[in-house]
Amino acid sequence: MTEVPKAILGNDNCDFGTGLLMFYRADGYRLLQSKDAVSESTLREWKEFISNLYQRLLEDGFSNKEISLLRH
Repeated sequence: MTEVPKAILGNDNCDFGTGLLMFYRADGYRLLQSKDAVSESTLREWKEFISNLYQRLLEDGFSNKEISLLRH
């Protein structure tokens, strides 16, 4: 279930924006609304994934936080 997202997040070129998007798409808002809802979840793999990603986002665990602008 989480092999592809883990591979993307494990890439050295993965940036903060990608991590944040993955957090959003993996229902990370549930963690922000209620940590109990996550800790009580029976989805062990999801619970571990979303908790680790959340910590990485908080701890500045991504190499790049800049948003590049395309110029024509």
